Amino acid sequence: MTASLSERMRERLATQTAEIEKLTSAELGKLAKTLKQESELAQNSMRDAIHATTQELNASMTPIRILARWWWVFLMLTWIAIGVLIVSIFGGQKTGIELYRTFEFEGRKFLILPEGTQAMTCRNDEQSIPCVVLPVTE
Repeated sequence: MTASLSERMRERLATQTAEIEKLTSAELGKLAKTLKQESELAQNSMRDAIHATTQELNASMTPIRILARWWWVFLMLTWIAIGVLIVSIFGGQKTGIELYRTFEFEGRKFLILPEGTQAMTCRNDEQSIPCVVLPVTE
């Protein structure tokens, strides 16, 4: 009887172990399925967030890209503006008649020759033209 009781106990233990393994396997399968679904949802939401952030960064970078493409034009325009400003402030060098005083009489403009100059008539090829002899400067 003892052998049969112990035999029955072994069989019952084997049956219970199989049932426990079956239940544990089923629960582990459910848990794995739930974890897989949750991780896929998290992965999809992260992918969407990364995509949205990338779109926002691309949109905000557009002015910087335009500036990067045209930086040399802006640089040249800046230097031209600085040059114009310097010339307008310091007035560039005057040349020609602007150096001499003039006066107007009866609607005509006359040149006043500076001291040390002498009015003459010069020949250029076959033409006679008025000219001024300038003083020698060293």
